[in-house]
Amino acid sequence: MNELKPCPFCGNLPVVAKYEPRLYRPVMNHTYCIVCCECEMMFGWDYDYGGRFDTEEEAVEAWNRREEPCG
Repeated sequence: MNELKPCPFCGNLPVVAKYEPRLYRPVMNHTYCIVCCECEMMFGWDYDYGGRFDTEEEAVEAWNRREEPCG
């Protein structure tokens, strides 16, 4: 797995969070998103559905694909 880039808002290293499906949605598999514990930014998270990525690798690749700020 690739290493995560730092958070663009605070510069700290985020973590990959694994979302466990709730009991009322038993057909839903585990999903993943990226979370910065310092500034509480969440990437790839949806309140109704949990993480937007099916695998940890997909979440990391999407996070690292973002544009770097100019300057």
